Amino acid sequence: MTPLTTLTRVESVSPRPGNYGNQVQALITADFQEQTGSIDPGDISINKVLGLAIPGWQGGNLRPDLTDIVTFDTVGQVYEIKSVYSEAAGVAQVALYAAILNKFDKQRTWIPGLTYLPTPIIQVDGSTVAFVSRPYPGVISYCPVNEAEIVLAATAAVYSLSLDFGTAAFEGGIWLLIA
Repeated sequence: MTPLTTLTRVESVSPRPGNYGNQVQALITADFQEQTGSIDPGDISINKVLGLAIPGWQGGNLRPDLTDIVTFDTVGQVYEIKSVYSEAAGVAQVALYAAILNKFDKQRTWIPGLTYLPTPIIQVDGSTVAFVSRPYPGVISYCPVNEAEIVLAATAAVYSLSLDFGTAAFEGGIWLLIA
């Protein structure tokens, strides 16, 4: 079995993003609230963020995952939380949210979020962690990984090194490569 085959098999046991999306989003939202002091519960409509009644066809019912009106007085930040598999959709969503918020908010300018730095590794459940990225541009992406997968990947990497380099031995002050 080659290391590539081993890694391919490891990938097939990765958690699927749909299984963890709500859990990861709730954990990131709680971290966001703690770090920013925001009372935003996350995933609320633009109408509620602004306290307005914007018609749905103009975007009032759209729901950004996180909004920050606490960090800066005149600048709001908008974030979208996405699995690494749907980051591009998140970029488009953040741009749309910022455009709608800027059209209707007369108190602040809205930008894709950049100041919130999420905890980089979060425990999702007993056997799964999520690696979380910094927001860019306003998209916080995550990749759920089963802890067993990490061990298997590390084992495959070590196995690959031993195949590529053979075994080394130290004799008489010289390292010898035993192939």
